[in-house]
Amino acid sequence: MKKILILLFAMAAVISTSTGNPFDGEWMGNVVYASNQLDSDIESKTISKVNDTDADQKAILNTGYIDQETYTALIDELMHVGQRSNRLDNKVKFDGEIRYHYAFNSGSERWKRDSSGIRMYLRADAALNKDWRAYSILEGRKNLVHYNNEFKLSRLYVVGKVGTSTVKAGSFGYLMAEGNIYDSGFDGIRVDFEGPVKYTLSYGETNDTKDTTIATARYEDFDYNLEAGMYHYQTDDSNQNTIWTLGGNYNFSNFSIGTMVLSSSLKDRNGNDNGYVLNLNYGVLKSWRAGTYEIFAKYYNQSRGTYIAHGMNGVGGSMQGFKGYGVGMNYALKENLVAGIEYYRLSDKISKDKGDSWWSQLTYYF
Repeated sequence: MKKILILLFAMAAVISTSTGNPFDGEWMGNVVYASNQLDSDIESKTISKVNDTDADQKAILNTGYIDQETYTALIDELMHVGQRSNRLDNKVKFDGEIRYHYAFNSGSERWKRDSSGIRMYLRADAALNKDWRAYSILEGRKNLVHYNNEFKLSRLYVVGKVGTSTVKAGSFGYLMAEGNIYDSGFDGIRVDFEGPVKYTLSYGETNDTKDTTIATARYEDFDYNLEAGMYHYQTDDSNQNTIWTLGGNYNFSNFSIGTMVLSSSLKDRNGNDNGYVLNLNYGVLKSWRAGTYEIFAKYYNQSRGTYIAHGMNGVGGSMQGFKGYGVGMNYALKENLVAGIEYYRLSDKISKDKGDSWWSQLTYYF
């Protein structure tokens, strides 16, 4: 975290000295384009009105519909609409969530331990200038059954534009290969290059790895997406591993079906170095809309070298490679209140030991 703070302070200094007036006419995206168009339209129409003949002006002002003073004030207000849209929002924005969960695990004695606890996130973000924004997350956990007791600043990072790319730097969450490789904290830098194909380059470390380099290419169309990735890292025991992935999803009606293949440079003791994941989804959960839901089903077959810390809520991440299935559902009970239940039936690819898990949660967003 100390290295991350130094990195953030350095970036903030560069940002503050390299950026220009935040109220200038340049801005990102269609919003500013629309604002500039509005200014242009207002200005041209106003000039046209001013250049009309005196008779026309008197006719307008003598209609009894609007007087000279009101007319002038309205035009002045409209002329400043575009300028106001360019003003920097200095407000600090807050949101968060609180979640209760219970996990019931059965099967082999090595994984036969329940877990329950309360976790809370408090997020804050604020603009540094017109192109950069800072984010932070305070995380608290309360043990109920075999869980953690802790309170920490788990995320602190900045996001901004450098040319046509988007840069994220600091300590932030990273979802790798839809969670089939990793889904947790990442300390480092990530650069996204937008275009018909979105390229992403990242470098940093996780709680389980160091010298982690990531390169992905993703293409998205209306009803499908494709992604290829390379994840190279060094483990705590100094072993190096490279994971390659290729996957895609196809959307139709309220369904989504997808597959992903994975391969690693490290083999387990049985010679396995690859894996695959199949998934089927139905519905779209919107936490702010009561009655919405999502249902998923997945089949996994992954050797140990194909993941760092798996994102599933089953015990697969603790196995020496695993295969089996998981199913689950999340449902918005009311606005910003979501309940979920998941079931996993997995087996260790080396020991063949079984591990079954029921995982349930109730989350409130605020």
